[in-house]
Amino acid sequence: MADYIKDIRTKVGHAPLIMAGVIGILTDQAGRVLLQQRSDFTGEWGLISGTIEYGETPAQTMVREFKEETNLEVEVVRLLGVNGNLTLTYPNGDVAQWLCPVFLVKQLSNVVMTAKLAKTYNVPIVLSTVNVKSGRNKDTIPDLKKALGDIPSINRSSINAWQDKEFVEAVKATGRKNLVIAALWTEACLTFPTIDALAEGYHVYPVVDAVGGTSQIAHETALRRVEQAGAQLTTNAQLACEWQRDWNRTDTVPDFVKLLLGAGDFINLGD
Repeated sequence: MADYIKDIRTKVGHAPLIMAGVIGILTDQAGRVLLQQRSDFTGEWGLISGTIEYGETPAQTMVREFKEETNLEVEVVRLLGVNGNLTLTYPNGDVAQWLCPVFLVKQLSNVVMTAKLAKTYNVPIVLSTVNVKSGRNKDTIPDLKKALGDIPSINRSSINAWQDKEFVEAVKATGRKNLVIAALWTEACLTFPTIDALAEGYHVYPVVDAVGGTSQIAHETALRRVEQAGAQLTTNAQLACEWQRDWNRTDTVPDFVKLLLGAGDFINLGD
């Protein structure tokens, strides 16, 4: 229990308190929802949730709770609604009615894995953000930035990265015609530059498990659109195997195995 709540309880006793919390919904590609068994007195299974701490925004609380409770790195996608129907009576007699925004979140570790794979196989990386310098958007998330190292970020104002001159010049400077792309929103940040790059003769490989849409149908529709335009869809596991190619490439085998084990794509069969 947070100190400020303890302080309130010393003044009001067990009287009902209206508490501010958050609830998060995280699904996998099959649409299954992540549940967690509560460690408190109820022992019930439920969605990831928690109390908003003093000085936090609800979105910050959501990210923190997922990290603390599941060790997953997530980002809030959008607000789904507000739940005000949860009332709990605790073993000590305290009563609380919870008012909780419900957020759809997506896991970030997949795009971090994409970055780590690219670094492992010395694949040139072009990093771009949109509207960070203007203050309208936040910079690259810390875990991804850490994985990328000292790679410079190209800030742009266009939603479509391919409409940014500096970005396109950076891509052309790599000398590569095969482009692996990950993004924030499938239907915008990934779709638009993919279609434009294809039109200019590039082979584009969107990493479908390192990007998310604002909804499942938005994600799936965008993937159909880029595939119809000629993109070749891939996943982190397939990308890793394609870049590794041969177990005799022993320099990259340790990271190859570590990353796939960490993502749950490999089963650890022992030493």
